Amino acid sequence: MTAPIEERPLRALDLGGYVLKRDWPSCGSTRVKVFTEMGALRRDGPGVYAARLIEAWPNLPVEDERRLEDPGVRENFIVRLFGNWRIRALFGGRWTRPRVEVFHAAHELQLMAHSPEACRELGRPVAALKDTPRTGFRESYEREFMQALGRMPSRGRSAKVLQHAARKLAKQLDPASRREMAELVRDDLCGLVPRVVPISLIRHHVRIHRIGALEGQPFLEPHPGELMLLDHA
Repeated sequence: MTAPIEERPLRALDLGGYVLKRDWPSCGSTRVKVFTEMGALRRDGPGVYAARLIEAWPNLPVEDERRLEDPGVRENFIVRLFGNWRIRALFGGRWTRPRVEVFHAAHELQLMAHSPEACRELGRPVAALKDTPRTGFRESYEREFMQALGRMPSRGRSAKVLQHAARKLAKQLDPASRREMAELVRDDLCGLVPRVVPISLIRHHVRIHRIGALEGQPFLEPHPGELMLLDHA
């Protein structure tokens, strides 16, 4: 006999993310078959285990196995996994206002690509952190940060962020290099090249010219290159 879910403390598990099984009564993420007491069939909610998992880990990156067949969904899931790991590392021990400010600045480009509105909203409590209760700030910031990463970045927003990064480099580049970068960003917007091409060029110039504002930005290095996810973006 399987132990009740309550006897298995999900919150105590060290989870980085979770892939759920499509349509299973226990592990389905959405539209699971549910029968009412009157015997009517509905498909309007998660499975029993999935619901408890999300309740225990509200900020955990969770995805449906079938949806991961989509390259964009798959890439965003990996971005959320690494984002979750970084924010848990930030708040996992003793954290300070300067560390939070550095974290937020480092994720500015990534947040802008996913949701410019969320980027602005998250910036306000960071600026007012000295007047905010620590526990309330941590819970709110972590929740809204992960919700922002959960919004799929559009090609247009990503291109705007690439343009923003290119402008920060402009003074360090000769005219030919600026034209090359502008052309690659435009080609990415039109879907003519994978996103790894303009990003690799920007990373190259950031490294050569040591542009501090762009160093360490997860938008430029969202996950290990070995995964090759940006090759298809």
